[in-house]
Amino acid sequence: MLRSHTRLDPRIVWAALAAVILAPGNLARAQVPGFVEIKQPAPGDAVSGLVTIYGTADHPAFSAYDLAFAYAENPTNTWFPIGEPSQLAVVEGRLGLWDTSEIADGEYVLRLRVWLQDGTSLEDIVSGVRVRNQSPAETPTPIPAVTPAPESTSTPTPPLAPPASPQTPSSHRSRAVEALAIGVLTALAALGLFALYILGRSVLRRRWAAMRARHLDRRARHSRARTRTQ
Repeated sequence: MLRSHTRLDPRIVWAALAAVILAPGNLARAQVPGFVEIKQPAPGDAVSGLVTIYGTADHPAFSAYDLAFAYAENPTNTWFPIGEPSQLAVVEGRLGLWDTSEIADGEYVLRLRVWLQDGTSLEDIVSGVRVRNQSPAETPTPIPAVTPAPESTSTPTPPLAPPASPQTPSSHRSRAVEALAIGVLTALAALGLFALYILGRSVLRRRWAAMRARHLDRRARHSRARTRTQ
């Protein structure tokens, strides 16, 4: 007896899976990570005054989002709204402003809730936010200093002197060039002094000859004047 095997059409299988996955409720649950998130303030942050809340409120089935806060001890699950609900999605931006000047100092919890088109909601909660308007924020506990290990009392070995580097041919050439330059400058200075001596000597000789000629001329005139008077 032959058994008949019924084969399912793959297109029917894929269509059924897509219908299940893309249903509004399943789509919302599949897209939870990264779509509802408060980044600032973070758990344990100390805040005061007007606080800006940053984060992401977005989803393929997004409808609206709202912010709220509650006391850290919240047995009655009572939440206080922060501003009005918004129908504009936010990605890595400002979600709202929280005025902490009207509440007492203490620890609080923040809640971001995103409403979807099917009426369901997704939320992110940040706990341990410290409001410090009247009292100063606590300073972090200092890390204890590490006690250094006792140093050894052994006498340190003095470092060895570096070996003298041998003189290279370039250093010899530089010294020879330096000595040659000094010799040339000395010779030029001697020639300059000799030239000044020759020039000064010739000038002095001319002046001495002129002075001697004037002196002899003066004596001759005096002698002629005496001869006339006699």
